[in-house]
Amino acid sequence: MTTEERLENLERELGAAKRRYRWLLIGIVLAVGGFALAGGVFALAWAFAGGRTPAVIRANRFVLEDRQGRTRAELDMDMLDMGPTLNLLDENGKPRLQLSVIAFPWVALYDDKGETRARLESVGGGTSLALCDDKGKTRTKLYVDEDGPWLCLADEKGKTRAGLAMTKDGPFLSLRDENGKARAGLGVDKDGPGLRLLDEIGKIRVAVSGDKDGSSLRLSDENGEPRAALGVDKNGPRLGLAGENGKIRAGLSVHKDGPGLTLLDENGKTRARLESAGGSTTLGLADEKGNTRTMLYVNEDGPRLGLSDENGKTRAALAVDNKDGPILGLADENGKAIWAAP
Repeated sequence: MTTEERLENLERELGAAKRRYRWLLIGIVLAVGGFALAGGVFALAWAFAGGRTPAVIRANRFVLEDRQGRTRAELDMDMLDMGPTLNLLDENGKPRLQLSVIAFPWVALYDDKGETRARLESVGGGTSLALCDDKGKTRTKLYVDEDGPWLCLADEKGKTRAGLAMTKDGPFLSLRDENGKARAGLGVDKDGPGLRLLDEIGKIRVAVSGDKDGSSLRLSDENGEPRAALGVDKNGPRLGLAGENGKIRAGLSVHKDGPGLTLLDENGKTRARLESAGGSTTLGLADEKGNTRTMLYVNEDGPRLGLSDENGKTRAALAVDNKDGPILGLADENGKAIWAAP
């Protein structure tokens, strides 16, 4: 007996039972939870006459029609018997919801034009939810796997423009340009927050970070070499300017004793140092070896100038004392005075 004949016999039996007894029909139940939709449950009530047991219907495909004879739901197996698929259709016969476990479980929602607007699936060790625009382009995607959750936002061309992830190191936000290049990144790890701004070729041009020891701002050139750095720590604020090779050439700082300015050559040797501390101001000039050769000093007693040789020995000194007036002294290579005036 074919499936169609068995269905006709069952309908006749149900009709006869309805005329003799009251009967209860348990229909189709659809459970919708979020975007996850459980499939339809087909059940037939059994008649109370003759002590019959419920009938079992086995088939490869079921079609549910409305009172106008329009197909509104289909449940069938795919051609390769890889899994079942449930389709729900609107009054115009267009698929609006599809539930399947072919290869992996997934649910898709469609608009009245047939474009996919939402898709929920679970593949391997991850689960994803995709939301699409009226052209079927994925614009929002939420994904969770063993590494953690992440959210992606895309433009009308399908290019990812923003991403938010929760990794084992902490949360991270990434912003991208129209070519998909990362242009900004904001993250927080065990050391503290950090912000990165990148150019169109992916070079970091601005970096901001903060931790328990202080905070810093770094500016880099087109080669990614740091050229300026501003930082604040327990000793106070500091500013560093670097050459194209990344070596610091100038430094400005303010510590508890006072401000200071340092100039360095291409080899990293200090060549000039200006500072103010303890009621005095000092300017030191050094040679290529870093030895101070000229020292200009001003305090409450007056100005002083000292000139030294390559060994660091003071050979000439000039001062204007507030009490004694001007003083000039000369010394030999051992630092011994050889002449003074007055």
